[in-house]
Amino acid sequence: MRLTAYVLAADPNYLASSVRAYYPFVERIIVSYDRSSTSWTGTALPVQECLDILSALDSEGKCVLTPGDFARLDHDP
Repeated sequence: MRLTAYVLAADPNYLASSVRAYYPFVERIIVSYDRSSTSWTGTALPVQECLDILSALDSEGKCVLTPGDFARLDHDP
């Protein structure tokens, strides 16, 4: 069975400990993030900090980066 995890690169607070908990058990980790580092409310997100954390943890190359344009400031969150 192939196991895949999903993580949103937006909050670095528990990112490392969370990913370490399941890293040995999954074949890949889909990393989603807003390419402009902007939240749905228009505030800045520490995306690069999160990507740096994931890069340091990803010793087996399991992380697949999937940037997108998710901030839609013309809509309510």
